Formats: sequence, C-alpha cells, structure tokens
Amino acid sequence: MRSKFVFLTMITVSALLAACGRNVTQSVEIHVPPGTSDTVRTVTKYPASIQVNPDSTQVFLGGTYRFSGTATDSLNRSTTIIWSSLDPSVATVDNSGLVTSVGVGLARINAVNNSDPSSKKTVKIAVVVIPVPKFTPTIRISPDSTAITIPATFTFAGVATDSLNRPTTIIWSSLDQSIASIDRNTGVVTGIATGVARIVGSNASDTSKKATSKVSVTQQVQSITISPASIVGKIGGSFDFVVTVVPANYTFRCISSGAAVVGMLLTSNTAGQKICRATFFGLSPQAGVSPVQVYAETDSIGTLVGGARDRLRAGAEVRVTATGLLVLPILGFALELGDMVASDATAVKRK
Repeated sequence: MRSKFVFLTMITVSALLAACGRNVTQSVEIHVPPGTSDTVRTVTKYPASIQVNPDSTQVFLGGTYRFSGTATDSLNRSTTIIWSSLDPSVATVDNSGLVTSVGVGLARINAVNNSDPSSKKTVKIAVVVIPVPKFTPTIRISPDSTAITIPATFTFAGVATDSLNRPTTIIWSSLDQSIASIDRNTGVVTGIATGVARIVGSNASDTSKKATSKVSVTQQVQSITISPASIVGKIGGSFDFVVTVVPANYTFRCISSGAAVVGMLLTSNTAGQKICRATFFGLSPQAGVSPVQVYAETDSIGTLVGGARDRLRAGAEVRVTATGLLVLPILGFALELGDMVASDATAVKRK
C-alpha cells in the first residue's frame, strides 16, 4: 500500500539521455495528498522549444525587418520570445522582433525562450545591413507645350523620383503669373491674359531638379466697336475713329478697302479703347459719293469651336471730297460736314 503522504517521482526515461541533450518526454508519477483519491496521475513533460524564421536576412541602412518565431514551455504551452541584439551599433530589435538597421555591418540577433532563459534555448540570427544605393533625383513633365483659350484650364502631368528612386511629388509654378497661373499642388493652369507663360515643375525632394514647359494663352474677343459709323472728310484732312474691344487687352488692326484714298494709323488711347486715325489722300470714287470702308479688325490669334479663326471686324464708311462738302441732290441742298459724325457707331458682338 502506497503512503498518501509520500510523493514519489518516477522518471521513465533515462536521465543520461536527457543529459546528453536529447529531446525527450518525461512521465512524472505523482501520489496525491490524503483526503483525495489514491489515484496515480501522470503529467507529460516536454522540452522547451523555440523556432525563428528566417535564419538570416539583409536590410538596407535605415530599413526595418520583422522576424517571426514560436516558443513553447515544458508543458507544451506557447510562451514569449525575448529578443536582443548583440551588435546594437549595427541593428536594434524590439520586443516584437522588429529589427531596425542603424549602421553598416553584421548584427547578431538573439531569440531566447522566455519560459526558461537559463536553459539557453537561444537562436542566433544574422542581419546584414548594406548601404542604400543612391540615385539621382529625376523629374519629367508633359506636355512640352500646350495652348488654352480663356476661360479654359489645363492640367499638366509629371513623374518625379527621389534619391532612393521612390516616387515623390512635384511643385508647380509659373514664371509669368500675369499671363497664366498654376496650382502649386495639382498642376492646373489657368489663363489670365494673352501671351506665353513658362511653367516649371520642381522635384519636391530636390528642388534644384526642374523641368519646364510653356502654355500659350489666347482669348476670344467678345465685341469690337468703331465710332462713328460714317464720316465725310476732305483731302489732306484726317479723322480719329474710336475703337473699343472687349476684353480690353485684345489687340486689333486698322485696314481700309481704299488704301489709295485713306491711310490708316493706329495710335494708343485709354485702356480698352484705341484710335484708328484715317488720313485722306484722294477723292472717293464716283465724285465723292461712293464711300470707302474703314475697318477695325481683331488679330486672328484665337481659335473658335470647329477651327474657325477668332476674328471680328467692325467697319465705318468714309466719303472724301475736295472741300468736305457732301452734296445731297435728292434733298436739294448741301451740308458741309467736314469731320462731323454722320451716324452712330458700328458694333459687332460675338453670337
């Protein structure tokens, strides 16, 4: 009869094998205390274990890598791993197995079974830290040039990389803000006035790396007016026709259907309003009765829908006589008009 007050442990596997480092399973026979069933209970004991993957790795300087691992205790229960670095000047490691490279070289990482650190269940892992290759930052934008008509906008595109060959952002700017502006972040350009604006894209990681493009800005003229609509002048005289263009900064030219009779000179006036000065060199055809057409015509610098040129023309009539006297035989009398306005202004507007 076994005594209920004596605990007897019976080792079923030779202690010699365990001492030789074999992975062995031990059965422990336990006598329970008095007052309990006199039943022998057997508890299976396992060797502590640890596994870590991978055995080694390479990390770029400044980079990180997370090792994974599992560990069990003597009862085959999961336990934690204690991580440490034997070369912290090259790489450090945190409690989760995350390795961070801080220097170039070889770092040894220890992974220890936390259930029995004294059992020396240690795995050594090699971490090789190598220098990061350097690349020249680059930038490309497209297109090389484009054209917009106010109030339309256009979005430039581009690709930029940093010294690690990673994508980076582009900083956009316009060198001609009075002609076109551009959103610093999106690359959307907006026309402001007629002309050519230089657009610059800068690599955000190294702003000395730039690419350039250009945008030609045009605008549709809305209306042109010449005033007065008709006059009577005399040889050797001149008259200033007032020309108004909307928008005000749209340019125009003065032309005549009878260049031998009327000479034209464009002179500046107030903003949005200019002068076509007509100088009279000779008589109008048919004894001063048939008029000469004087036109103010916008420059054909824009394009309308369908490809038509963006040009508007407003005209006025000029009759040139020797004396500045216009004879009206139907009415039976003559008027000396000279440079007086004979009718209202002629206005042409975009439909």
